Amino acid sequence: MPAEPRPTPTAPIGTVVVTGGSSGLGAAVVAKVAAAGGWPVNLDRRPPLDGAPGRFEQVDLADSKEAEEVVRSVAESSEDLRGVVTCAGTDIPAPFTELPTEVWERTVAVNLFGTAAVVRAALPA
Repeated sequence: MPAEPRPTPTAPIGTVVVTGGSSGLGAAVVAKVAAAGGWPVNLDRRPPLDGAPGRFEQVDLADSKEAEEVVRSVAESSEDLRGVVTCAGTDIPAPFTELPTEVWERTVAVNLFGTAAVVRAALPA
């Protein structure tokens, strides 16, 4: 899907990485960043709806190495990375003692390690 033209790097908002930007709160943040003149970069497992503003990078945040590589690539190609908004998250409502190990580990990988990997990779920029 073609992305919207990128605003000039002098836009006050600049480039903003948004995790989980294809739906819910993340999609709302992507829309607001674009409306304010910024360039949102959406990191998500699922593509956004057609016509979503900004750039989309498909990434599974449960894979910290993959998340760091994508963010480093975004930082290298964006001379004005100014922010990170972490909206990605996963949860399966159930009593903790009844969650299968795989579900619990994925929840921690996305919500904790994925978030930390994205922020850590963006900090040098």
